[in-house]
Amino acid sequence: MKSWLPPLKRIVADFSFLPRLCRLTPRTPILPSKVATAAVPSEEVSGGGAEEDLFYSASIGEVLGSRYVVKRKLGWGIYSNVWMVEDMEKPNTYFALKALTTLGTVSPDIHELEYLECIRDADPSHRGYRHVPHMFDHFMLKCALGHPHRCFVTGLMAESTVSFAARSRNNRLRLKLTKQITKEIIFALDYLHNVCNIIHTDIKPSNILVACTDMEELINQLEPVKYLSGSDGIQVPQSQPLNMSCLPELQEEGIHAKLTDVGVACWADKVDQHFTEVIQSPALRAPEVCIGAGWGKPADIWSLGCTVYELVLSDSLFPREASDRAIPILQTLVFGDFPSHMLERGKYTLEHYNPNGRLKIDPESRGSLELSIEDPGSLPDVDVFIDFLKQMLRLDPEQRASLDELLQHEWLKEVM
Repeated sequence: MKSWLPPLKRIVADFSFLPRLCRLTPRTPILPSKVATAAVPSEEVSGGGAEEDLFYSASIGEVLGSRYVVKRKLGWGIYSNVWMVEDMEKPNTYFALKALTTLGTVSPDIHELEYLECIRDADPSHRGYRHVPHMFDHFMLKCALGHPHRCFVTGLMAESTVSFAARSRNNRLRLKLTKQITKEIIFALDYLHNVCNIIHTDIKPSNILVACTDMEELINQLEPVKYLSGSDGIQVPQSQPLNMSCLPELQEEGIHAKLTDVGVACWADKVDQHFTEVIQSPALRAPEVCIGAGWGKPADIWSLGCTVYELVLSDSLFPREASDRAIPILQTLVFGDFPSHMLERGKYTLEHYNPNGRLKIDPESRGSLELSIEDPGSLPDVDVFIDFLKQMLRLDPEQRASLDELLQHEWLKEVM
């Protein structure tokens, strides 16, 4: 263990191997089981065999939906890939086209179209509307093998906060820009929660995309399309998000953010019908989700807190590689014991706790949120920042701050 790590990081690092030591296996079904089982995460170089062609393999110059010309590949996920397309009916107008895998298309558990329709129509005048995805079109297409793929055409964004920050000094965005992005994501959540009645369930830095006011110039400056060799030797387009660093005079004032990817979202009044009760990436998972105590909109607030931590400090609060079954132990190390009323209703409580309410693996050392911040003196108003995080990172979901309370917090005052 590196001695320069702050005390909490040393503790967390030690316990990131708890799943292996305890012979625990992950319980997280990222998607409905029949989708997650078949969607092999090697889409970039999949050649397209009869049963392997789960993703739509578009070609540069191909016309989709009789209207959209494929220009480049932007990225991919476990059940979709995304392409930059030009609208033939409106030359020099570009969109992002998301094509679901075949299994993502036919699964009755994926309701992305319903969410996107609600988001588009609910209240365009709302302050958060600009910071959520807007669907302009949708259609079905079939690949060469006859497999169906549902496609969504949405507004074009540049790249995620992850890749954007990776090119910044110390892998961090300027603090004022980070505060601006945080405020805009709170606006987006306010729209999803309080207008659309949607719980996002997957808030994380890679699902926050940024764009600039001069997207036309950005497109003109893009590097040529790159290719990879597929499993059958065929050259396939490589994922290339729009890199905003190619704009030498990029102004932070012209940057805005959106909270994207509602593919695994949930209607707030239908949580019991969601395809899995174990939502969120493990490192950003809310305590009530971890122990199976039921969840709702406050689970998004917890993930938002973890996301803001990472945006500001360029490091995750908990190890990304930690098993989902280790996370409640790590949360206890940092934030203290879970409230008894949560433990009493937790479906998985006895996996982690003895009947007396003590952790089965209860280390002598405890940390704190303050100890997790390396070199706190380098961060302006660190006490205010920590207080802002604590409003979101409360073990009891009923005690977490509301979105309006977060917007009124002193840490965001600079961008009010």
